[in-house]
Amino acid sequence: MAAAINSQLTGATASVVNGAVTIASNTSARVVDPAHRRRRRPNAVLGFSTALDQGSASSAGVMISGTYTGAANDKWTFKPDSDGIIGVTPGLTAGVFDSQRNRIATLQIGEGYAPGTALDVKDGVQVSFGPGSVSQTSNDQFSLDVVADSDSSDVLVALGLNTFFTGDSASTIEVRPDLAKDPSLLSSSLTGAPGDPGT
Repeated sequence: MAAAINSQLTGATASVVNGAVTIASNTSARVVDPAHRRRRRPNAVLGFSTALDQGSASSAGVMISGTYTGAANDKWTFKPDSDGIIGVTPGLTAGVFDSQRNRIATLQIGEGYAPGTALDVKDGVQVSFGPGSVSQTSNDQFSLDVVADSDSSDVLVALGLNTFFTGDSASTIEVRPDLAKDPSLLSSSLTGAPGDPGT
């Protein structure tokens, strides 16, 4: 990634430090943006904010699990309420906010929390934090798109539609075992006769 950025950028250099890509200006002057034919700051040429915005180098890994049961699509943002070490810092919490910036959950992730333990967020969604640190000062955050069940009445299942797979996530999805063993169970006709277009 750093090499790809360096091939497109003049006036700054991308490098990898502790597994994170860092972009540092190597000039105090503005550089020519070929797309706009004017001088701009190096980070603006890449489309990044010109304000200082830096994440933590030792941020904790996060795992999302569960099945969202809410009635509407939304985007949730997870942000630490202060700086600290997961499972160590007393009173360390993370807030969860909906797309309207309303706090929908406060997660206790400080002293007493065992890293990797799933915490209930809302509507069937769980999150776990791995060992490491989080920082409000460094603007650590991540977002999650939650998507409502478009077939809340389960009419598709009742009609036998969209039931070719089992599992509920990218790591567990697979073709139903009976279909994998016997593909003749799949049919695109009403009678099962070859070439029958009836539905």
